[in-house]
Order: sequence, then C-alpha cells, then structure tokens
Amino acid sequence: MKEKSNQIFTHSVVFKYQGNNIVRFLNTCKQANIQLKYITFERENVIQAYVPYKDYEDLREIGTFLHGNIEKVATKGIFFIFKRIFIRKEVILSFFFSMIILCLLSNMIWSIQIKGLPKNVEQNIIEVLDHAGIKQGRFLFNIPATSEIQQYVMREVPELLWIGVEQQGTSLHLEGVEKLEVEKEIELEPRDLLANKEAIIKKMYVETGQPMVNVHDFVEENDILVSGKITKDDSENNDEHHELVAAKGEVIGEAWYEVAVSIPLEGTYKKLTGKQYSTHTISLSSFFNIPLTGLMKKEYKDFTTVVNRKPINFLFWEMPIYIQKTIFYEVETFSYKISKEKAIEKGNDIAIQALKRQIGPEIRINSKKLLQETEENGKVNLILYFNVEENIVKSRPINQGD
Repeated sequence: MKEKSNQIFTHSVVFKYQGNNIVRFLNTCKQANIQLKYITFERENVIQAYVPYKDYEDLREIGTFLHGNIEKVATKGIFFIFKRIFIRKEVILSFFFSMIILCLLSNMIWSIQIKGLPKNVEQNIIEVLDHAGIKQGRFLFNIPATSEIQQYVMREVPELLWIGVEQQGTSLHLEGVEKLEVEKEIELEPRDLLANKEAIIKKMYVETGQPMVNVHDFVEENDILVSGKITKDDSENNDEHHELVAAKGEVIGEAWYEVAVSIPLEGTYKKLTGKQYSTHTISLSSFFNIPLTGLMKKEYKDFTTVVNRKPINFLFWEMPIYIQKTIFYEVETFSYKISKEKAIEKGNDIAIQALKRQIGPEIRINSKKLLQETEENGKVNLILYFNVEENIVKSRPINQGD
C-alpha cells in the first residue's frame, strides 16, 4: 500500500498487454532491465502492470517484436497531474484569479474601530481620517504608517490628550484619551527659590515666600532669592515662629554671555527643488524587485530618496513579499560667496539663536558687543558679548527636619 501511494512522486505508465506469450514477454522485459510493478492477470493472455515512463517506448518495441498488443491505460505521477491541470486553462485562470482577489481583499481596510472616546470626538477623528484618505476600502499599502497616522490625528484633533493606532489584519484600531477641561493645581512642597547663576537683580515678582534680596543687588549662584520660611511675630507671647510655604515667583536678573561663532565666506549647500516622482515595486528580497509603476524614470542629476515598505497579507498571514514605494526628490546644489560684512551679520544672528537654545526663547537681549573678529582659512571668526535679562530662579526643597 505504501509503495502504491509513492507512485505520485514517480512517473509511471499503467498498461495492458495482450498476447499468447505472456511468460516470454515478462522474461524479455527482465532481460532488458525494464522493471514492471503491480502485475495483475486480468484474464487469460491479458495482464496489467506499471512501467517507468522512461521505459515505456522500449516496452512497446518488445510488445511489437512478440506480436502482442500494448494498450496505455493511465499515467501516474505528479508531472502528469499538473499536465492534466494545465491543459484545462479555465481551471488555471480561475485559480489564479481567485488567489489575486483573495490577496487584494486581504490588503484592504475593512473596519476602523475607535475606543475610549465620546461620540463627538470619535466622529471628528473619522472625518479627519477620511480627509487623509484613510477609510474603508483603501489598500493598506496606500495608507501611512501607524506612527504617522498617530501624529496626524493628534495634530488635527485638539480634544485628544493621547491616541494609539494599531493595525490588526484588515482592521485599524484606535484608542484614545480625551483632555480634561479642569486642570488640577499641583500642590507644591515647601521650598526656597535660589539663583541659578551670577546676575544683577532687575525685577522681582514674588507670589508667596519672603524676599531675601532687592532690585539692583548682585547675587551669586545658589544665593537664596525668595525663602519659603516665613517669620511671624506673636505679639501676645512676645515670641516668633516660622511657617513653611512653597515659594513662588519670578526674579529677572541681568547676566552676561560670551559666544564664539565661525562663518565660512564661501561654500555650497543643497536644496530640494520641489520636483519628485515615485516608483512602486514588489520586493521579494532586498536584491530582487519587480517594477509595477514608475518604469519611465526621470533623470535627476542629484536626488535623495525615501523608501516605504509594506508587507502583503494573504488572509491572516503576513507574506515575505513587500510593496515598496520609493520617492525620488530632486536636489540642487548651490554655491555661495558672501562679503565679510554679511558674514558678521549672519554670525550675529547665529549667536543669538544659539543663546536662545541654551537659555530659552523668552530671554531679552539688552545689548551686544563684538569683542574679537578674525579671518582665517576662508572663515570669519567672531567672539560676541551679550547682556541678557532672564529668569534666574531655580528651586530647592526645605528640609523640614532642620
């Protein structure tokens, strides 16, 4: 039984032989090294057997030589199975069309589910997604990545505190948290306000706490500006006691900064021209791509690319095949040459931006002074001195055990 089942992996011909010399026929086949299997005697002078496909023509010659009649009954083996299938083109076409349709349906959005949000916010999210082309019936490889969808929805729906986006098969799941209208005030522990650097006090706005310095005072780093330990007199008992509070306020101090910048007088820079084109390919591996669109490539002298790969699904399985979209952006290189005066002006702007990144954008620059200017190796080197007003407060908790 096991041998017969293995016939599907071998190529055999089932035949009938009819003649008066059966024994001689079998002996001749044996002498010719033709293996016959599953020999059955159907009736007198008629047998049925299996012969390897490669030996069938030799078998027919033996039958003709012995004046017998050989009739092919059937063919066995996977090769003949496929051959019979491919002869029926309508079966093959139907099979492939069915696979293509199933594959397409497996790569479409069939549902968008939103949890954890009220109906009005949910409707707003659906409208925002629809405006971006993210809706039922769209192909999964035509929609952005889940991280991009998350950022887009957060930007377009101000009522959201947080939103999570996850793709599960042909469904898009969103779960969010709505912003609370009432903001709870954080209760602060008792603390002092200290100076975070050397400065001259220009302005003070104390909400709670006891001021320890005055306007125009010079303070060093870690000096107490506003104390959270308030002294109160008890007139009846002729005594005083302390109350601990969280010091709050703003102390504007005048500080000084030295910034060094270097500006090249000539060079090159690259800029996107706005021209672009995209290609779509089916990627079977990193080395084998089948082009789908964008066959007529545009020739850019210089360009940069952005590649987005999305797997193709089949029913519930993710296949090792990807739809790869490659966007080519044209880049143009520009040369520039500026005067020394322009370089100094540009250096001033760069120094101010560097200062704001270091301290904060809310600073106020009272004055600036060029301390040093040198030109070396095609660059202008500047050392600038800034007089700045800024909030110099930092906090330190009060140890209530003291």
